[in-house]
Amino acid sequence: MSNFTLNRVIWYLTFSDIFTWGILLVINVFLGLYLANKFGVEAIQMVGIGTACFYLARVITQIPVGIITDKIKRDRDDIILLITGNLLMGIPFFFLPIITAPLGFYVIEFVIGVGGALTWYTGSIQLIPGQQNYDMEAWGKASASLAPGDSITIRRIF
Repeated sequence: MSNFTLNRVIWYLTFSDIFTWGILLVINVFLGLYLANKFGVEAIQMVGIGTACFYLARVITQIPVGIITDKIKRDRDDIILLITGNLLMGIPFFFLPIITAPLGFYVIEFVIGVGGALTWYTGSIQLIPGQQNYDMEAWGKASASLAPGDSITIRRIF
């Protein structure tokens, strides 16, 4: 275990999640409230439709992105998709001042959703045997909400 290193893709994914997903959904709610006030429409309706556009984009694009990344057996494609996705999730916010109708907000949410699909990792991670390790069971147990007495088992299936 002395020569253990963390796969850089896992490091980038974790770092990206902290600064992207940790903030994005909260910002979107406040953004919807701001724009609803700006356009004089119901805030709940605007936030709801914007959120629906975000998730619709993710539903349409996330599985195809995962299939493509599984076919490419390198880590570089994962990093490129991560960077592209983060850009697609960040750049649309610069267009907020020029939005003149709720439809502009919905389009921005759709673009952010496509970026979210690119950053939501669905591909494979190639580890160097003996040098890199990723304990999926420990990750799963740390990530899951388990009731007392429940357990989680993750098996590698090929």
